[in-house]
This record gives sequence, structure tokens and C-alpha cells, in this order.
Amino acid sequence: PPPPAGEVSPKATEGAPNHARDPIEVFTTRPDTLFGASFLALAPDHPLTKAIAEFRPDVAKFVADCATLGTSEADIEKAEKVGVDLGIRVKHPFDKSWELPVYAANFVLSTYGSGAIFGSPAGDQRDLDFANKYKLPFKPVVLPPGADATTHAIRDEAYVDDGTIYNSRFLDGLSTRDAIQRAVEELVKLGKGEATTQYRLRDWGVSRQR
Repeated sequence: PPPPAGEVSPKATEGAPNHARDPIEVFTTRPDTLFGASFLALAPDHPLTKAIAEFRPDVAKFVADCATLGTSEADIEKAEKVGVDLGIRVKHPFDKSWELPVYAANFVLSTYGSGAIFGSPAGDQRDLDFANKYKLPFKPVVLPPGADATTHAIRDEAYVDDGTIYNSRFLDGLSTRDAIQRAVEELVKLGKGEATTQYRLRDWGVSRQR
């Protein structure tokens, strides 16, 4: 059976340091899709992944295999999205009774955000490929313009554009842009998140004149 939310499975990490109540910091640009969360994914070199790898040979092998692969975005896009269940569960920030499995995944980079992401498969193709591979349940939370909420479904192709939020409790009926703001406000009020600005440097050419 899965361990209690946020606790490391004794069988999986017997003798390991106790991470039972350690929070996991997650960076996302789409807090409006939090109610579509299906799993949490950590980078192979995330501190928690490495701690569990010390006591789980399968996790250690996964970390070692990932270290031999490229870490550029181009390399990750081309590679099959694979991971390993770390045997721990976390509580959803908006619902303490909702537990999500935590995986180490080869498409999560420690250099992006905090090295941890929540997977919302219906709205992200990599998350969808991962969820389908490991048979993880998910639900759509962004309704495309003109779509019928009673029949709209996501199977092999994620919907990544704007729309109206549904299946999302207090966010229902909001546009994606308004839902992002509302979700952030709620996270701040609950003391479980904050809004930040993250800059990503892609190409920076510097020339000097003598």
C-alpha cells in the first residue's frame, strides 16, 4: 500500500533519513491547472531523489542512467519520458485529503525552477506522455473555446492553449489568465506559495571592442 501523504515508504528506504514532513518546493507557470495534477516529478539529481537512491538500488540505477544522457532541452525533448516511483506521496496544496505520487523523471531539470514539477497531463504533452506510460489517472481542467464540458476529453494530445477553467472547484468558470492570479492568491493566503519572476537565459552574446 502507498505510504501516508508526504512520508517515505519504510520498505523503500529502510534506514534512510526521515523525510516524512519535508515540504517539496515546486515551480510552475500554470497554477491554474493545479486541480488537474496527477503526479509530482523530481529531477534525477534532486536532493530527495539522491537521498532515496542511497537505499533504493532501482532509483540509484535510474539516476546513474540519467547522468549518461544529455541534459539540454533538445536532448530531453527527443528522449522517451521515463521515471521511477520514489515510494512517497505528497498532499495537494488545496486539498489535504488528495495525495499525489512522487516520481523521479528524466525530463525534469534541476536547473529549472526548483527541480520539481507537478504533472498536469491534460495541459502539457510531456506530462501526458508520462501519465499514459505509467497509467496515471488525470482529468482535463481547461475547456477549449466552443467545447462541451460533458464530452471534452484528452487522450494522446494535450490541450496547451487558453480556455475556461473547469473541474477545478473555486477556479471554475475563470479564464486561464484570471485563474492563474486567483490560484496564486489562494496559495499565498494558505501560506503554501508565492508569485515570483523567473528569467531564463538562452543565448547571450557579448562582444568587446579593443
